[in-house]
Amino acid sequence: MQVWDTATNTCVAVLKGQTDKVKRLAVVSGGSNGVSARVVSGSEDRTVQVWDADTGTCNVTLQGHETEVSCLAVVGGSDSGVGARVVLGSLDKTMRVWDAAMGTCVAVTTKQ
Repeated sequence: MQVWDTATNTCVAVLKGQTDKVKRLAVVSGGSNGVSARVVSGSEDRTVQVWDADTGTCNVTLQGHETEVSCLAVVGGSDSGVGARVVLGSLDKTMRVWDAAMGTCVAVTTKQ
């Protein structure tokens, strides 16, 4: 994946790390206090990664689903993304809620 500056039409970061197709994506905008925007990517490799959009560094890898992540949303938090939760659904019929900054799973649904 690549992060582009639309004002200058230049690539500012290349995000490498997931081992299969990235099919889900969300962006958490950065704050005015110098916090970088973050990109959240979900892959067929059953992982979700939280990236620093400026540096291309993976800050957190979220793992736990038995099959690919089929939906992804980022909810809550301030403009800087502090307190944000990443909500993931998977073909394994579970939903997981993660603390985006800490990389800890805070809730899991049971299979229905």
